[in-house]
Amino acid sequence: MSMYKQKIALDLDGVIWDLVRPWVAEYNKKYNDNIQVEDIGEYILSNTLKKATPEELSAILLEPNFWDKVLPFSNSYEYLEKLNTEFEVYIATKTDYKLYEIKVERLLQLFPFLRQDQIICTYNKRILDVDWLVDDYEDNLLGGKFNKIILDASYNRNIPYLNWYRAKDLKDVYNIIKYGDK
Repeated sequence: MSMYKQKIALDLDGVIWDLVRPWVAEYNKKYNDNIQVEDIGEYILSNTLKKATPEELSAILLEPNFWDKVLPFSNSYEYLEKLNTEFEVYIATKTDYKLYEIKVERLLQLFPFLRQDQIICTYNKRILDVDWLVDDYEDNLLGGKFNKIILDASYNRNIPYLNWYRAKDLKDVYNIIKYGDK
């Protein structure tokens, strides 16, 4: 008789790895600006990085070698591996089709214990049939029948929420799911 393993969907950008830091660095270099990640007060970057159009910001992600600069958050490897061992883990990313292959290759390179069939690309995370959704963007957590964990970021600190957990990193996420720590 097998025990039920809780299903967890984790967002990729802003939860497992830091996409914003290299994106802002490239923007600053390209547009001679001095925006700091901590200055970003909302999820939509084009509202803060105003010297570039949304299309120009997206083009940065397609530049050669950009993804080499995207790195996991400090304890992501250790705690994603623990989550993956103890629970049924999925990576649920809201990703443009032009970036999907690049992101999957980078993810599997950085986290070789993950499998391609654990990666879900969807613009509507409410449809996911999981026990937990971990995301840094509040809109992705609205609705759905799952428990919600918002990963802390400068752009979501003022978000009002009910019955959501807040985590600062994947260690917190692990402890919330495993032990119910709020």
